[in-house]
Amino acid sequence: MKKENKELQLYLMCGMATSPDFMEDFRYELSRRMIKAGLSATSQLLFPYGDWSRKAAAQMLEITHDTALGPKQFARSVGGRRAAQEVSRGHAAFRGIRVFIGHSGGGVAAAHASRLLLQDYAEKDALRHFIIQIGSPKCAVHPEDRQDTLYIRFGGDGRRTDPVTRMGSWGGWEKAAGRWWRWNPEKYAPASRVQLSLIGGHADYFRRHDPFVSGEGVSNLEIMTDCIQRWLKERMNAAAML
Repeated sequence: MKKENKELQLYLMCGMATSPDFMEDFRYELSRRMIKAGLSATSQLLFPYGDWSRKAAAQMLEITHDTALGPKQFARSVGGRRAAQEVSRGHAAFRGIRVFIGHSGGGVAAAHASRLLLQDYAEKDALRHFIIQIGSPKCAVHPEDRQDTLYIRFGGDGRRTDPVTRMGSWGGWEKAAGRWWRWNPEKYAPASRVQLSLIGGHADYFRRHDPFVSGEGVSNLEIMTDCIQRWLKERMNAAAML
């Protein structure tokens, strides 16, 4: 990527039955940091399965359907298709970096939307797509996207892990030595996976006030944003994007 191109678009995708402003603090903080780093950053909040005004049962069915899709079935993604259509609207000439960030079921839609834009919407001129899944069910990540995908969940230090992240699968069959086939549980897993020591549960990744502040005075939101900022910087530097 040419170093002079500093244009960045952030697309944040909510999961099931969330409030309309669920990820707004996080969107503002990440955008602020990207701008401070010298990037021309814009951001948008998307609801690929709807917000809390839509029936949760209908959203759950769509997320379950999308989570089970294999890497060659993304064209059937309900949430991914909705998000891709929203992103593509009015941005045909974009030449910069796009980051798709999804929480919970939104992480599934984020992975699918990125791939659909590259394949179905012929966005070959977009310089790079990055995918970040936060507290998401395990879903197959396209082989071409694995290195540019980050998966985050809370856990470690004796803390329980996010129950939503135990749903789904990254697995797939592959041919082993000889004529035998074997199941690889991480065949379609994101290349980067981290556990963060956060306070609270599945809905609390983006909290910034007590009681979601550590003894050192660091909030869940700060820990989360620090992690994402470091990873994006590493990936962009590796591809000579900064």
